[in-house]
Amino acid sequence: MPSPSEDKNYFYCLNFKYLDKNALRDCITEIEGYQPDNYTEEDWNLLQLKKEKARSIVENKVSDQNKIEEALFNLQMAVKGLIELSTDTSTLSAFYETVTQMDLSGYTKESVEKLQLAMKAVAEVLNDEKPTGRELERVQKEMLVSMVNLEKAVQEVFADTFMLEILCEEYGGLDFTLYTEESLSPLIESIQKAEALLREEDATQDAVNQASAKSDSGCSRA
Repeated sequence: MPSPSEDKNYFYCLNFKYLDKNALRDCITEIEGYQPDNYTEEDWNLLQLKKEKARSIVENKVSDQNKIEEALFNLQMAVKGLIELSTDTSTLSAFYETVTQMDLSGYTKESVEKLQLAMKAVAEVLNDEKPTGRELERVQKEMLVSMVNLEKAVQEVFADTFMLEILCEEYGGLDFTLYTEESLSPLIESIQKAEALLREEDATQDAVNQASAKSDSGCSRA
């Protein structure tokens, strides 16, 4: 048999490998029409990653049909794994109404203001004619977090000094010359301590009660 260089009529018949990218290309086109706000951020980011890998295979020269099929499979699985967020506002609306009825007087001003900002964002989304699922999820989460983070305000408890004030006023008007020095001395000391206690802003109820009892112990006439 003559070699190809010797016989000009001799030629090889070569079959080119056919690579089918149509299904992968169609899948990418379909995904382009998806709206990101209708899905969770995590699922959407994963889909975008798989889509870009598939696009690189479509646009570049790939000589392996298996890689094309693998990219298509991964992209289809990412689509299947998408969790579509609900755009139903009824649950959020009911939650919002419940929060508006809360008594927030017992919480710190700062934590209440954060909750009110979150509630304002919820109201704005609810007033939107077509809120996206991601918007609903975001504002509901923010309001829930703000509720959980409400801080109880420290309630100031003031001692009841009414009786002590009466006793100080009553004994302060006594004619001390009518009483023995022995009985008068502890009374004057008690009254002085009681008056000092009344000037204290953080006086405890126990201290006030004790001062009242000592001041009301009485004294003997001379």
